[in-house]
Amino acid sequence: MKAFHADRYVLALPPGHRFPASKYRRLRGVVEGWIELEVAEAEPTSDTDLALAHTADYVRTVASNGLTVAEQRAIGFPWSEAMVGRSRCSVGATIAAARAALVEGIAANLAGGTHHASAGRGGGYCVFNDVAVAARLIQAEIGRTSGRAAPRHRRASPSSTSTSIRATARHGSSPVDGRRLWP
Repeated sequence: MKAFHADRYVLALPPGHRFPASKYRRLRGVVEGWIELEVAEAEPTSDTDLALAHTADYVRTVASNGLTVAEQRAIGFPWSEAMVGRSRCSVGATIAAARAALVEGIAANLAGGTHHASAGRGGGYCVFNDVAVAARLIQAEIGRTSGRAAPRHRRASPSSTSTSIRATARHGSSPVDGRRLWP
C-alpha cells in the first residue's frame, strides 16, 4: 500500500496557535516503519489542477500573497510561502493517493482532509479543497481514457462522494473507539 505525505513545509505559526501542525510529521513517523507500506513525499499540484475546483482568481490570490487579513483569519493561517507550498503538496498527496488507489485498490494521504475550502475562498484551516480537486481530476482522467466527457463544472458533482476518516490529533486517539494512535 502507498501513503503520501506533505510535511516538507513547516508552517511557522504563532505561539499558542490552535492548529496542531506537527501531527502530520508525527503520523508519518509512526507509519513509516510499517511492513508493506510505502511512504512517499507528494509533489505540489499545479494551478491547472487547482482550477478544477477553485477559481483561477482565488488560486492567483493565494499564490501571490493577495489574501486579506480577514481571508487569512478565515483560513486560520497567516500567509507564507510555506503555507502555499504545503497546501499545494497536500492536494498533490490526495491526487497521488487517488491514482494509486485506482491501480492498487487502496492508498492513503497522510496530509489531506482539507475539505473546508470552497471554489473562491479557504476556511477552517483549509486553503484548497484537496478532495474536490482530486475527484475532478480523476473524473477527467477516467473520462479521457474511456472516451467519455468528464464534468468540469464548479458545482458539486452527483457522481462523486467523500468519506473522511479522522484521527483526533488533539487527543491522539481514535474518534471511533478511543484507542491511542500515538503518544
